[in-house]
Amino acid sequence: AEWHSKLYEANEVLAEKYPGSPYTADALINLGNKHFNAASPEDIDDAERIRLYKLAIEKYQQALDTPGISTASKSTAKSFLKDTSISLAADVYIQATANLDKAKRADRDVQKAAIESVVAEFLDIIKIYPDTKYGDLSFAQIGEHVSKYRGNFVWTEHNLLDVFQVQFEAEFKETTLILDDGTEI
Repeated sequence: AEWHSKLYEANEVLAEKYPGSPYTADALINLGNKHFNAASPEDIDDAERIRLYKLAIEKYQQALDTPGISTASKSTAKSFLKDTSISLAADVYIQATANLDKAKRADRDVQKAAIESVVAEFLDIIKIYPDTKYGDLSFAQIGEHVSKYRGNFVWTEHNLLDVFQVQFEAEFKETTLILDDGTEI
């Protein structure tokens, strides 16, 4: 474990002090791996796992942005970036579905705000991870709960569909979503 610590320390120095080195991209990939591996234990707190995955993604992206990155290192960084993004999307999606469960059980006076918050979480997943199954699943979660709650809530300002539509339009101005009943939003 001590040698890992020294290796990561050397990689940090290399990446920071020698950004033009042909080894900088590999150092950044190693630092990304450090964060990814730290996020891997099953007993780690969800928020900490998400934080570490984001740090790993940042390092992999920095590696890809490094001038003169070798073809092999570019391929490695892209692969690690994709895998880590999928892992992160999964964790964020799991967290959002847990928040949805809490929102459904919330007292009626705070339920609207809780569900609006969860809709925003799912929209973030769609925006940030559009090419993952978790982006697709987020659309499904929103659609299922929009139709399920549409007739069950009587809100003075707007219903969940209106909330979703406003948030959706703000994020995806050029996209049309068609609900199961054929309604376009």
